Amino acid sequence: MSHSGKIRASASMSVEERAERRRRMLEMKAAGKTNAEIGRQFGISREAVRQILDKPAAKWGPPYRGRRGTLEKRLAKWRGRPLTAAAKRHIAELESELASL
Repeated sequence: MSHSGKIRASASMSVEERAERRRRMLEMKAAGKTNAEIGRQFGISREAVRQILDKPAAKWGPPYRGRRGTLEKRLAKWRGRPLTAAAKRHIAELESELASL
């Protein structure tokens, strides 16, 4: 398979398939395999293996948090700030928008 064919094959994998592939790579790494050995097993370069294994596990989870998750994340960020008048107003706006979902 050509390099571009491998990229296309990887791009067509579902999130679950990618997560499963990463899990298998982590198991092989824990068993003492090198990135080159893992790469040969999966038909990719050792550098590609390194990049896949270096990404945080959260990056391989669900790809979209949805509007509610985004708002909750922003709200948590604002709640951690000093409570100025502007911060209180922004928190109230985010809470209102969350309540309407």
